[in-house]
Amino acid sequence: MAVDADSDLFAGVLAEVMTRLEPHLEPLAREYVWALESAARLRDAAQAEPFTVLKSGRRLIHPGFEASDRDARRAISLAKALDLPAAMVKRDADPFAGLDQAEGQPVNLAARRNKRTKGGAA
Repeated sequence: MAVDADSDLFAGVLAEVMTRLEPHLEPLAREYVWALESAARLRDAAQAEPFTVLKSGRRLIHPGFEASDRDARRAISLAKALDLPAAMVKRDADPFAGLDQAEGQPVNLAARRNKRTKGGAA
């Protein structure tokens, strides 16, 4: 992902997040988007040159991978603190209703399990 080309993407993410939050939470929302952007930039830099060679000849993994993961975890933590997972996901009344409709009859796992254990025990 080329982050320089996607700077507008992060501005769009911030705008979308702010539509779902109270105005006094804007600093935390900005911090969340900054952590996402930082994680993406660090990951891009690390993927461009995945290994670093020391003077001794020893090869190490690029430190950007670890820093990217740390920023991604920070973004996740901020999203949970802002309750974004609940605000961003539009939940259906029954998320598995489509699966039941595809089979024609609702799936009853308890009945299947009872049938299997009774059949195996007999």
